[in-house]
Amino acid sequence: MGVLMLYLGLLTFLVGIPLFIVFLALRIKKWSWISGFSLVLGFIVFISGVFSVWTKSISLVDSADYLNPSNLTEIEKILVATKAQEVTEIEQLVEHNRDLRENIEENTSTLETLWNKVNDAEEELLTLRGEMKKAEDEPIGLGAGVDYRAGQDLPANSYQVVPNEGAKSRVIVKAYSGNVKVDIVIEAEGDVPSFVLELESMDTIEVDASVNLIPLQTE
Repeated sequence: MGVLMLYLGLLTFLVGIPLFIVFLALRIKKWSWISGFSLVLGFIVFISGVFSVWTKSISLVDSADYLNPSNLTEIEKILVATKAQEVTEIEQLVEHNRDLRENIEENTSTLETLWNKVNDAEEELLTLRGEMKKAEDEPIGLGAGVDYRAGQDLPANSYQVVPNEGAKSRVIVKAYSGNVKVDIVIEAEGDVPSFVLELESMDTIEVDASVNLIPLQTE
């Protein structure tokens, strides 16, 4: 049972390390916790297995020391030699475990550094999103005689369309199929000083005098 716990714990521990690093790097918090728990559990099972096998082997070896070798059968001699070999292997495993603990400390330091970099990247991303949001809220100026396509030349969005001061402009919006969706004339001092336009992806908009598109909502 002790040997089974030893190898099972070692396998769980060795498999858990790369999984923990991968999930942490991908910022999948749920699986990072699960793999981290498996890592700790595997380490505990491994140590328990080592302790169990070590205790049992030492007990058997101590008992064998009191036996008179001349009275041992061939099978008993083989068993004693096998247990002595197991003790040697366990000593090697203990040494290996010491190396693993050193590697864990190094990996922990690496993970802390990685986690700090992730936090810095998240803060930078939030800053960039804020700058993008601010840019999206600013009016978009359209010049005369150019077909602008939503999703390529400007974002698909809801806009308030207003002419430049003192200007008068005809605004034509067509769907991707070519059907005219909007054909309207706006004038700052006229009957239609502005209007609200729902510009969908792949729509085209053309004006015969410069106008400003003021975003009403952002995607």
